[in-house]
Amino acid sequence: MHHQEKLHSVTLEAAELSDDLAKKKLLLEKIEAKLLHAEEERLKAEALNQRLRRQMADYQAPDVADYMLVKDKHKQLQRSVHAWERKFGSAEQLAVRSLHRAGSTQRPRGPVRLPRITQTGS
Repeated sequence: MHHQEKLHSVTLEAAELSDDLAKKKLLLEKIEAKLLHAEEERLKAEALNQRLRRQMADYQAPDVADYMLVKDKHKQLQRSVHAWERKFGSAEQLAVRSLHRAGSTQRPRGPVRLPRITQTGS
């Protein structure tokens, strides 16, 4: 009887150890998969880092004077567009008033002429 109990307990212990071993193998496989994924991500990040470093080495910021010149031209163009919009609005209102006084309900039809924009500098 004693040998049967010992055999039974050893069999249970062997089954538990087998289960533990299977769980640990599964855990090890998961860890290895994560490790492989992390290594792939590291390689991708390293390649991206090298590409960005090359781009940074080749990059040259525009000259401050050129930047200020372009910014000034942009402001002038915005002012010009705004002024022409105001002029057009005023002219349209005057035309509508004069047509209204003349008894017509039609809006004036005619081409809208915008200023000629000349390109100077670079």
